[in-house]
Amino acid sequence: MPAYSPAMFALMATLSMGFASAQAQQAGNSGFSASGLNYCAPPSQPGCIGLAASYATATGIAACTAQFNQYIDSVFVYRTCLDHEVKRVVSEANALSQSFKCRSAGRRNCK
Repeated sequence: MPAYSPAMFALMATLSMGFASAQAQQAGNSGFSASGLNYCAPPSQPGCIGLAASYATATGIAACTAQFNQYIDSVFVYRTCLDHEVKRVVSEANALSQSFKCRSAGRRNCK
């Protein structure tokens, strides 16, 4: 895997989360909609970790440290996304269950 700059990792994370989600996060919102159209992109491990050249110079170590820190940040973004998706799906299932129970009991005005 090629070595990416922290700016490139930030760009990739923004693109993988979706533009609207990224904007909402910057605005202080969760960035996740109830539509279920969000994809939680798993983070990519920094390629520099396994490369001996990454540790040959102070500059290499600093660059790999930045990539590693970006990776850790993206793990937390991924976890937050997954948490939101689980909550969304459970809420959707609960609503569907209530609707099914209401309708199967022959009631009207069910949601």
